[in-house]
Amino acid sequence: MLRFVPDSIAEGLMRPLLLLDPAGGLYLETMAPDARFAALVLLGVAVAITTRCRRRDHFFNPSQRALLVGMAICFYAWTFVSGNGRYFFWALLVVGPAVAVMARGLPVTTALRNTLLIGLLAAQVWLVHTILRPNVWAVQAWHAGPSARLAANALQATPAVYFTIDAISYSILVPLMHPQSRWSNIAGQSDIVPEMPEHEMLRTLVESPLPKYMVLGGSRKPGSAQEHPQPKELRFASLASEKVGVRAMPGQPCTFVASVIASVPYVREGPKGGERNEQGFWFCPLEKVDAVAWRTTTAPVAEHLDNVFERIESLCPRLFPKGNARTQALGLGVYARTYSHSDTGVTVGPGGQVFVQNFRAFEPIELGTVESVRSGNFTLSCDRLPGRYVPPWMRP
Repeated sequence: MLRFVPDSIAEGLMRPLLLLDPAGGLYLETMAPDARFAALVLLGVAVAITTRCRRRDHFFNPSQRALLVGMAICFYAWTFVSGNGRYFFWALLVVGPAVAVMARGLPVTTALRNTLLIGLLAAQVWLVHTILRPNVWAVQAWHAGPSARLAANALQATPAVYFTIDAISYSILVPLMHPQSRWSNIAGQSDIVPEMPEHEMLRTLVESPLPKYMVLGGSRKPGSAQEHPQPKELRFASLASEKVGVRAMPGQPCTFVASVIASVPYVREGPKGGERNEQGFWFCPLEKVDAVAWRTTTAPVAEHLDNVFERIESLCPRLFPKGNARTQALGLGVYARTYSHSDTGVTVGPGGQVFVQNFRAFEPIELGTVESVRSGNFTLSCDRLPGRYVPPWMRP
C-alpha cells in the first residue's frame, strides 16, 4: 500500500529526521512526532567520528552491533515497502533502548551521557505535548463491562444478520446483540466480487433464513416519531446493499436504538437552550434480492469510459495502478474507480468532467473533459498528489 511510502528516494533516506515533523500522514494518519530515530542517527554519526578520530576500538559488543545494524536495515526496508507505523511496532519499542546503547559509545562521562538521554526524553515529551489533544478520540474507561451500551431493545432477543455500511464497522456492537447473530461490513476499501474468497461467505449470509438488518450510525430528536435515517444516508446505504443482494424493505420503519457512545465524530448539539439529539444506531430491515441478481462474473460498467481511466493509469501507474480498481456506477451519471493501493480515485461527473483525488485532500483536481483526457490533452503531476505527506522544505 502506497499510503506512507515516500515519494522519492531522498525523502525515504531522510525519514529518520522527518519523523520529527509534527504532521499527519507521515507514518500514521495522525500527528505522532518521534525524536528517537533522529537521535539514533545523530548519536551514531558522533560515535563514528570520535571512534575514528581517537583511533578507539569499537565500543559495542557483537550483540549491540547486531541490534544497531539490524535496526538500520529493517528501518529502510520498512520505509520503502510500507512506511506504516502499525507494521513497525516492534522497532518503535526497541528504538529507545537502542538510543541508550548508542549513547554508551560516546567518549564522555556517565553524568554527561545521562544528561543527554534525559534531555532527549524531555524533548520527546515536549513534542508530544505540542500536538496532544486529550480525549480527542473519545476514549472511555472500561469498568464493569464494555464502554459501549445500547438501550434495551427487542432486537437483542433474537439472532439476525447485520450489515454495516460504513468505513467504521461498529464491531463494538457485536457482543451487545444476540450471540448467534452474524455480521458483515460491506463498505470496505474494495467491493466483494465473485472472484474473491470472501464472496461465498457473504452469499451465505444473504441466503440465511435469519432476519436481516442494515446498521447505520445516526441521531434523532428525543421523543421524535422519526422512523428512518436521513433520506440521503438511507439512499446511499440502499444502493450499497443492493450490490450484495439485499435491499431495504419498502415502507418498513427502522428501529432507532440509543447508545452511550457517539456514532458520529462530533456530538450534535440542539438549538441553544434546547435538547441535544440522541446518538445511536438505526436498524433497518432488509429483504433479499431475487437470486438472479447474483452473478458468477463481474459485468463491465461504462465500458465507453475504460480508455479514459486507462489513459490516467498509464500516465501515473504508481498513483493509479492498473488492475487495482474497477469502474463503479455511483448514480446520477457519476462513474468512478477507487484505487485502494494508493488511496486515490478517478471520477467522471455527469457533465463529462474528469477528476482525480487523494483521499486525504480537501478538493479533487479537475483534469478536463472526457474527450480531452481520452486524447491526452491534460496535465497531471505524477510525483505527488495533494493530500500526501509533504516534507517541510517543499511546503508553501
